[in-house]
Amino acid sequence: MEQEYKICPRCSIEVNANSQICRKCLYNLRNVSVMKRVNNEQNKTFVDKATRLKDQSNFLRKRFLFLTAISIYFIIFIFGHLLYVTKYRIVPPLPTGSTAIAVISDGASWPSEYGQSTGMRSLNKNFDLNGNVLWEHQMKLPKLFNMKGLSTNIIGNKNFIIYALVNGELNAISKETGQLVWTKKVPGLLDSTPIIIEDKVYFPQRDGIMNAVEIATGRTVWQTATDDVFLTGISIVDGVIYANSLNSMYFFDVNNGDLIWSKKIQNLNEFPATAVSANNEILIISTSSILVHIDRKTGEILHRHRTSWVEHTYTEGDNFYVFAKNEVGSISKEARGYWWDKIPTLRFIWGQLMGWNMAPIIPRDDNNWITSLGKGSLRRTITHLKIPAVNKTSIFTAHYDGSIKSIDKTTGTFNWQVDYDNTVTDPIITKSGLVLGIGNDLVTLDTDTGKEVNRIGINRGKLNQIAIIDNELIAVIDDRIIINID
Repeated sequence: MEQEYKICPRCSIEVNANSQICRKCLYNLRNVSVMKRVNNEQNKTFVDKATRLKDQSNFLRKRFLFLTAISIYFIIFIFGHLLYVTKYRIVPPLPTGSTAIAVISDGASWPSEYGQSTGMRSLNKNFDLNGNVLWEHQMKLPKLFNMKGLSTNIIGNKNFIIYALVNGELNAISKETGQLVWTKKVPGLLDSTPIIIEDKVYFPQRDGIMNAVEIATGRTVWQTATDDVFLTGISIVDGVIYANSLNSMYFFDVNNGDLIWSKKIQNLNEFPATAVSANNEILIISTSSILVHIDRKTGEILHRHRTSWVEHTYTEGDNFYVFAKNEVGSISKEARGYWWDKIPTLRFIWGQLMGWNMAPIIPRDDNNWITSLGKGSLRRTITHLKIPAVNKTSIFTAHYDGSIKSIDKTTGTFNWQVDYDNTVTDPIITKSGLVLGIGNDLVTLDTDTGKEVNRIGINRGKLNQIAIIDNELIAVIDDRIIINID
């Protein structure tokens, strides 16, 4: 580094190059010539020009060799990794549970009357109602902080109806009479709808315990404890229970509760938004901002889809469907993430630049479609989803603002939309039409046009939930009464 200075002719001291008077003897330095020197910072000695150029050349050569070595390392690592992934890697199959109970991935409805979330919420038969109430069951109204009533959806089979309350009580009532059969206190509370398989009810507790309970008596068949927290629902496929904790995936044997496999997969430590969704090949877990697509048989993460708070996921054949607060999407099992999804914050920065028209729209996979459900720009107006219904051609979404929408399952385009100035329940598809509760009434809509086919006034209060269990409609009114409607 070059330095400029002056030498006082009278006292021979060194002063700054811009000094006009010597600070020691006050000699006039205006006409004294400025001198230059090269300072080597390493040894604090003065060097000539030739030495300085040699040092600079050595430094640049070492820097070039270092950067070249790093670049070659990264090139070898990237191409070696790609070659390994595409040609030489062998992903071993995950352990599987015993299949004494052959649980398949297709359900009669979604979530089905049994609670399974991997089928469609669709009943493939005519369903005509006349509004007669066969029986009525008065629920307790426990309170937990500012919550009261039910904590999960109602489920059942041909003999029993199961519901859970916010204080952790699991109850079974007779489907024939509506009388209470048994009550079971769950210390860890229930945040997700249980699943009925044959004669047992399966559910996770918030405090990390997986349970199997005999549906006829409420007797605990087995319990498996973990050191984790379960806040979302489970999925059961081929004798294996899939459960998603705050940041890990768990596989349990449905027959005895043995923990088959667990692994930290999400590495996000966020609140999971939905129940696990699975079929023969696909496994979907989600958090408040990201959905992870996993190979069910190997545990390999195949694709990550970023969205705003996933509320429901559903797998069907080679596709899985994403239901977020502001969008519905269809994604193929062949979908793979882009390279920028693997770089932290890059997609977020891209999105911010896109919002200011400083970057192009983030591309989607070719086999995806995404349909926005929000009414405002930049996702500022969000309509919250109920549990959607899906048939062979369309997806039906109901929203807390009273709107009901039909979306083409293949293209993502809107078929129709109707709006009500009242609360709506989760819709159910039947051959008679789309059945849902609107305020105090049971309404059937034509699935092709959205027009009302039938309306029955129950006139007992606001309908909170409806479910078709063993060909009978069960309704929850004002979170206090369960009734069987003919």
